[in-house]
Amino acid sequence: MYYGKIKRNGKIHQKSLDTSDFQTAKINLKEFQKEVETKDQTAPDMLFQDFAAQWLESVKPHLKPNTYRRKQVSVNKLLPFLKGWKMREIKHAHLEKWVKARSGKAAHTFNLDREALKMIFAYANKLKIMHGENPVVDIKKRKAIKAVIVPPTREQFASLLNAMNENKADHHKDAPTFVEFLAYTGMRLEEALNVQWRHVSFKGEGSILVTGGETGTKNYSQRSIPMFPRAKEFLLRLSQGKEMPALDYLFTHKSSKTALKHASTMIGLPKGEHFTHHDMRHYFCSNALEKNVPDHVIASWLGHKDGGILVRKTYGHLRASHSTEMAKLMD
Repeated sequence: MYYGKIKRNGKIHQKSLDTSDFQTAKINLKEFQKEVETKDQTAPDMLFQDFAAQWLESVKPHLKPNTYRRKQVSVNKLLPFLKGWKMREIKHAHLEKWVKARSGKAAHTFNLDREALKMIFAYANKLKIMHGENPVVDIKKRKAIKAVIVPPTREQFASLLNAMNENKADHHKDAPTFVEFLAYTGMRLEEALNVQWRHVSFKGEGSILVTGGETGTKNYSQRSIPMFPRAKEFLLRLSQGKEMPALDYLFTHKSSKTALKHASTMIGLPKGEHFTHHDMRHYFCSNALEKNVPDHVIASWLGHKDGGILVRKTYGHLRASHSTEMAKLMD
């Protein structure tokens, strides 16, 4: 049996070459030499908490603020289980305690934390702090039960607006109008907050440019949506028919969350079923579906890049419900 012995930087490295054939031993010796050189070039041992902090800094420039904050939350949840361990020492067995501790938690948050952990180990491999297969690969994602979306009915939407308008002292005066804008355009919260008057065009049929502001939209691409009839009526009312300063934002507040919470309570919704900003996006979609707008067209308005697949998956039950109601007309 042949053995390899290499001296590098004053340190002796020795191991079996696992062969009694001389030619094979020479090949294995070269591989052993590469292995020694690679290990010698790696960064020094780092504790998990220090390396996780380094990883967060590396991804920060490439993530949206909310996504970055969620990664921070994941790291904080992992620290009680991995703090104090060197990155090289962490194996699949060390992660089992974390998996068991999270067994009773929501599948969605477990999967988010798992993804962050997987990215940390991938980064360690990239920097040659670790070698071999990512230990998180063996940890399976958990199947999350997808909640059925129940957007506001037209009656509920009208009641919400009335409740907010009657209690403006309890929240920002722009809250009701901002909720209307979300419902009439289908925009995400951050997209709507970053619309300036220069993005609104009343020429021809009219259009609104959705940019997402400095951080961009969710998929980092701008889109132009039509000036829907209710949106046009709303914007003319908001501008009072005047030409507005191009760089002014349509809205100056940051959230209608409190207003929606109070209004939901006022119209009789129990805690846990209060409507949110995103429910206004669902309301927009449900209205489009009821008007039989094709899925791929709705997707383009929402900023989806999948041609309508997510719309069909998310709102399929609404389509079926509307179809049943329409069937009753066939008497």
